[in-house]
Amino acid sequence: MQVLQQQEQEAVGEEDYERAEDLQHQCQALEEVIRHSHSLLLPNDHPALRSLLKELQSLYQQERVEREGVIREQQRLIAQQEERVACARGHRAQWEADRLRKVQEERSKLDRDLGHLHLDKDHLFKRETCLAEQIAEGTVHLRQSRDSLMEDRARVQEEIESLEAKLSALRLRENIFSEAILKKDREMETVTAGFKDEQSALEKEKGTLEGVELELRRRREQLDNEEQRLAGRMEEVKMTEESETRLLVDLREDLSKQEDAISNLEDKDGFTLAEIWLENKSTPLSERREKLLKQKEAAQLKYEKVQKATSSLLQSQTRVVSLRKRVSDTEGHIASLTETKQLAVSGRNFAEAKRLTEEIKQLTAEGQSIQKEMEEVSKSNEERSETVKTMMEDAERMQEEINEEERKTELMIKDNLVEHIANVRDRLQSISSSSLMRTLLKAELASSALQAKLLCLKHGEPFLAEVEELTEGSVVEEIDDCPELTQEEHQVGEELPSDEGLKTAQMELERLESQLQEAVQQEDYDRAELLQRHIDAIHQQNQTLENNS
Repeated sequence: MQVLQQQEQEAVGEEDYERAEDLQHQCQALEEVIRHSHSLLLPNDHPALRSLLKELQSLYQQERVEREGVIREQQRLIAQQEERVACARGHRAQWEADRLRKVQEERSKLDRDLGHLHLDKDHLFKRETCLAEQIAEGTVHLRQSRDSLMEDRARVQEEIESLEAKLSALRLRENIFSEAILKKDREMETVTAGFKDEQSALEKEKGTLEGVELELRRRREQLDNEEQRLAGRMEEVKMTEESETRLLVDLREDLSKQEDAISNLEDKDGFTLAEIWLENKSTPLSERREKLLKQKEAAQLKYEKVQKATSSLLQSQTRVVSLRKRVSDTEGHIASLTETKQLAVSGRNFAEAKRLTEEIKQLTAEGQSIQKEMEEVSKSNEERSETVKTMMEDAERMQEEINEEERKTELMIKDNLVEHIANVRDRLQSISSSSLMRTLLKAELASSALQAKLLCLKHGEPFLAEVEELTEGSVVEEIDDCPELTQEEHQVGEELPSDEGLKTAQMELERLESQLQEAVQQEDYDRAELLQRHIDAIHQQNQTLENNS
């Protein structure tokens, strides 16, 4: 028996828990053999029987002390691991929120700038086409006249070659026609020079847009690189969290095994473990928790509505900027057409002036329509902005109510813990026969006092004297010497599962299943795998509780 116990301790120290469990089963089987050996017909005062009972008593005492030491070490490791997991989760959530927000902002700004660039390109192309058409229309009659004069000059030159007699007269006519051609050329150059500033402006605007396009491409490449780096970092954070979570689950399983082992040593006729650890379900407290959960869900829905309304408002504001840009471009185009019309009137080209007048009227009507639409959208944006502001105030007010309700609930839990501490103290004073029971009660006192102190620190409440005494002093005293064990004290006590714990686990399972479905719909399979591991761990814990019951 001693050899098996020593080997079991070595396996636990080496973290070979499968071998430790096998050795524990062997120890239990040997205990059964020893227990059945009590049925031998030996006199009560037989020396062998007295020696065997004393040796069994010593071995049980030693095993209990060793297992309690192992449990304390496991609890310390679990506390450290929980702190690491909480720290890793908090860091990951904060880092992920900041980076995702920044990437989304940059992506929205990039999309908005690209939209403006496309609009500017389209508008520039239309203006360039329109200018070319205007130049062609403004010089069409001059080109026709010039072509006609060139044909006349050609005929005259042919007549000069054939009619030497009429050379002088024809040369005179040639000079006249040449002067007329030069005059028309100068007129064409004058008309073309009137559009020189606009051509220069178009070329300059082309260069500006090309520079903006290059800058946007560079920003898009930087944003893509940042997204790739963010994805890699997210994968590392998820792997770290999964590793820490798996280690925490393993430590909890080891602690559960040690608690099951020490529960086999308690007195069947004494107070059962379920009588110590089972929490009294308070109907008002349960109702407050359900109400608080519903309030949190309502607040989450409210924040989602605020986010959707804010996104819609941003899109509408982008629409206003685009409309304002179109109005400005239309006004510039109208001014350009007005100058061209004045030139046509000065040159007595009334057909062109009439066409330009109709086009100016059409553009004016289009600009007024765009202006009206812009004013309507701006007014709607003001109303939406007030609505979003009101929704945000309601969400913040609801969050404040939730925080206050949470505070009241935790203070009620603190009061229940204080009452529970008093009840455990009374029970501790009434027990004198079972040292194991006294040790468990003292551990319950220390745990309840630490929880009460934590709630007091969280909400700035003063410490009660009894809580301060339990948390600062040495609660667990040395275990008293156990009396001689009887045959009934070798039997295993029952451990009843906590109904409240099972219900809490069921609620957690439902929540995790809902999150798992959302992750699958969003094709976020890394998060889905992590949620599935949590669900499997809770199922395994519930199965263990059912087997023990």
